[in-house]
Amino acid sequence: MDSVQKFISENSHQFGYIMQEASRQWAAKDPVGALTVGACKSFVDSYGDYHTILDKLQAIEEAKIPKNGEYKALISGHVFIEPGMGSNIEFFTYTDNDTELLDVFYDVDTHVLKRLEHHLQDSSGLLKDEGDHFFIVVVYAKFVSEKTVEGIQYSTEYDVHEINKLEDLDKGAEF
Repeated sequence: MDSVQKFISENSHQFGYIMQEASRQWAAKDPVGALTVGACKSFVDSYGDYHTILDKLQAIEEAKIPKNGEYKALISGHVFIEPGMGSNIEFFTYTDNDTELLDVFYDVDTHVLKRLEHHLQDSSGLLKDEGDHFFIVVVYAKFVSEKTVEGIQYSTEYDVHEINKLEDLDKGAEF
């Protein structure tokens, strides 16, 4: 065991300080290529220190993780009158945080259409002969269970919010 290894083993209670000081001295000698706790100095200068990078990654990943069993989807598209058929819906873009592929949004198109169908109605509430409406919605979904005579029955509850201005993104679910 050389003298550096011996010093480190005798001062193991100061690993953090030893790593920090070694990194500082290395950065002074090699400002571009020095390792600073796992990342080279130029990377840290560009993207921030290790903990800042972790915080940024966590913020990105948290949006993907359902909170309290509540899932989110962001959808753009349009609802329209299909002559002789009634109202219909088409999605242009769709993204959700159902990363475990639980299929929580399996019938979201039906619920979005019901929520936005009023845009296709005349003043008396009847469907117009023609027309369409373009939209962006945030859909919140969660699984719900109900005890019945046959056992437990599971279904999905949706809360659809049309986005007309930026502040509408912050409303949250109203379950």
